[in-house]
Amino acid sequence: MRRVEELIDCIVNSSQIPSGRRQEIQRELRSHIDDFVLATHDAGHDQEEIEKLVLANFGDAGQIGKGFAWVYRHERRSLRVLAFALSTVVLASSLLAALLATQAGLALGFGTPVMSVLASRHVCP
Repeated sequence: MRRVEELIDCIVNSSQIPSGRRQEIQRELRSHIDDFVLATHDAGHDQEEIEKLVLANFGDAGQIGKGFAWVYRHERRSLRVLAFALSTVVLASSLLAALLATQAGLALGFGTPVMSVLASRHVCP
């Protein structure tokens, strides 16, 4: 049944399913295949024949993967939008922190009080 596992892996890898759903889909595919294997075994087929029937009846792995990709397209889009929004917030926060740190540094470096400058010159009328 190694070829059946390869079929499942090929379907899941080509499907672009979000990583949180991959195990769920693998279990579901295995469940369908196990049901099919039991039915064909009960019908009197041997292991080699069952494997050929599984591969023939489940169809093209790439086509099934494309179907899953279409089904999960909204979820992938939502995850990408969320990642973009979070990275934008992090970038904006970092830039703001850098800007405020630069302004604070300039204020501390050049912001000497005027009275201390006049007192240090000893201006006499």
